[in-house]
Amino acid sequence: MGLREESRKADSTVLTHASPSSFAGRANAQSIANSMWGLAEVGARTPKLVAAVNLKAKAFYIEANFQEVSMTVRSMGVMGVKAPLLAAEIDEHAEAFVAGCFEKGIMQNISNTVDGLSKMGAKAPKLVAAIEARADDFFAKAETQHISKTLWTLDGMGLETPNLVEAINEMAESFSDRCIKEGNTQAVSNTLLAVAGLGSGPAVPNLFRSLLIADAVNMLIKDGNEQAICNTLYAVAIAGGLKEHARAVEALWKEAIRRSEELLVAENLRQLHQVELCAGVEGGDELRLAAVSGSLRTRMDAAAQDVNIGASSSHNEISGLLKNELGFDHENEVSPFPDSRNPGFMAIDMARKEDKVAIEFDGPSHFVTKLDGSFRHNGRTLAKTRLLKALGWTVIRIPWFEWAEAEQNGRKVEFLRATI
Repeated sequence: MGLREESRKADSTVLTHASPSSFAGRANAQSIANSMWGLAEVGARTPKLVAAVNLKAKAFYIEANFQEVSMTVRSMGVMGVKAPLLAAEIDEHAEAFVAGCFEKGIMQNISNTVDGLSKMGAKAPKLVAAIEARADDFFAKAETQHISKTLWTLDGMGLETPNLVEAINEMAESFSDRCIKEGNTQAVSNTLLAVAGLGSGPAVPNLFRSLLIADAVNMLIKDGNEQAICNTLYAVAIAGGLKEHARAVEALWKEAIRRSEELLVAENLRQLHQVELCAGVEGGDELRLAAVSGSLRTRMDAAAQDVNIGASSSHNEISGLLKNELGFDHENEVSPFPDSRNPGFMAIDMARKEDKVAIEFDGPSHFVTKLDGSFRHNGRTLAKTRLLKALGWTVIRIPWFEWAEAEQNGRKVEFLRATI
């Protein structure tokens, strides 16, 4: 019996079974894995079954092989249902799990597991550390799609991976050759977007150069979908590479705005808007982006405006203290540009325009978590700081964890006074 047929048979058992907890208690690991996979494939969401499997996480993990663990976790992630006990069990045995996947030579089990855990909202730092320890081997043995998927997922998790970043930069030419040979446009765009999002763009110059050579760009133009092209453009902009890779950017931009507007979804439009803003600041004389149509301009502006900027309670409190306690007059959500253009992601949290002082409150989404548990700013936040400084602004950033400490110590005003 093939895996797909076996999955369908297992699906039927689960879907018609009166008690998911009874099924999870009686079924073996293979049946659970196949059932979860089949249900996820047909778009089913079974929180009771996931909860039942989660309760027997330890027993399931002991019995299951690496592929069954990977299938189960990824399926739960696709369903969008959390299984914290199973996530913890995998992370607790991370070194053995990664070693076993390498021994079997199935890197897909690693990428699928990381992907599933990410979709569940689990960080799994021990698992990431175990992959980091084998970074060179991972890139040597994994397929391009699994490399890009793993990096993409780690960006989504917000976890810093210096060994993986260094390894892919060293192997950039061979990785690029493999992507081009396979025609894998998604691997090119997702990899660039992941390292840019992690704030590692400046650390991987070989990767950007290798993935933006003429053959790769032509492949993206010929075979890439709108998401792949827009992701690539956005990655180059966030990483600060628009001027260096001007010819590649111009070609990809021309193709992006040539495509049917109906194929560009809101995220694509926001990315194009942000690329254009970045080009206006950092493109210099080397970069000349083709003009967009009036209708596309309207849609790009609308997509950029549609982002929920709403200030957090901490932002509002800081703004009030700056005005009332420290006499720091300012406006909220201010464009750094002198004209009327839509600032998009460049809108400043709190700004005193006459002095060009920008104060940003940075919540958790602005940070990458290092393996030691400390934080640093991610690529998107670093890009905004870089661009504001290029426009002549002084940028002051207030990290959420420093603000939380000041709040806990009852020294909020003192903290702000020292900060500004």
